Amino acid sequence: MHRLVIRLWAHHEPAVLLVTHDVDEALALADRVLVLAGGRIGYGCRIDAPRPRDRNQPELTDLRTRLLAELGVHPEGTK
Repeated sequence: MHRLVIRLWAHHEPAVLLVTHDVDEALALADRVLVLAGGRIGYGCRIDAPRPRDRNQPELTDLRTRLLAELGVHPEGTK
């Protein structure tokens, strides 16, 4: 599905709104990520990493940690 979305976007260049609860999916597909909190935008950022993206790219691992923290998900033993 990810490859299909990327191919369609590359060919047609439409505006695409993807709603997901999967941080890794957002990092793989999005140019911009918004985290909602209380029905409002609580955090937003652009993703400028080139595609195809690897979730282990340093800029993505840092952003993944930040997005999870914004969602209230912290690594075990921290808070």
